[in-house]
Amino acid sequence: MVTPVSYNTVAPYTRRLRSSQGLPLRQRLVRQPLPKVTQPEKRPLTVRRAAMLVLQRQELHKSDDEQLMARLQVQHPALFTAIELAQSFAQMVRQHLPDQLDSWFEQAILAVFHLLSVLPNAYVKIMMRSKRV
Repeated sequence: MVTPVSYNTVAPYTRRLRSSQGLPLRQRLVRQPLPKVTQPEKRPLTVRRAAMLVLQRQELHKSDDEQLMARLQVQHPALFTAIELAQSFAQMVRQHLPDQLDSWFEQAILAVFHLLSVLPNAYVKIMMRSKRV
């Protein structure tokens, strides 16, 4: 178990250590207030949090979560289909509907084919923009 140590305990030790090594002693500036540490207002969006938002039941979403999901889908249209597929799969599993799995696979395969047809064009556009700059 680690015991918490205060500044007043560590400071004299480091002062003696610095003086024994011939290093200049540091002065604590009392005139300058330390910056205030605050918690961020919103949690950052990580891959894990995004996956949990997508797979979480709709009734458990908060209004902030709904806005975040809407922004994700608008900013990254390719994610729109992926989010819909993931949510429909999660709902299918929760409701124990194995007979809908075939139609879900068809939708997923069509989405992949569509993405594969769009990606090369998007890549060419990006490369053309980078060569102009």
